[in-house]
Amino acid sequence: MPLTQLAKQRGASRIIATAGSPLNRERARHLGADPVLDHTDIERPGLMRDMLNDNMIDVVFESIGVDTVPGSWTR
Repeated sequence: MPLTQLAKQRGASRIIATAGSPLNRERARHLGADPVLDHTDIERPGLMRDMLNDNMIDVVFESIGVDTVPGSWTR
């Protein structure tokens, strides 16, 4: 079971996903992520801050690697 679906099954109220291609973004939406952002978009950290309204993220799962980690943690 994909992590997105497992998180939904375990009660996650919102799953924010990132993906680099339109196909992968659509896959993430299909699996239950909402919203889904383009991880290559340089505005992504700001978009995430705006979406969160100063709330914190409970869990970050990083499957891409070191290149995207800083943007996952930036506040």
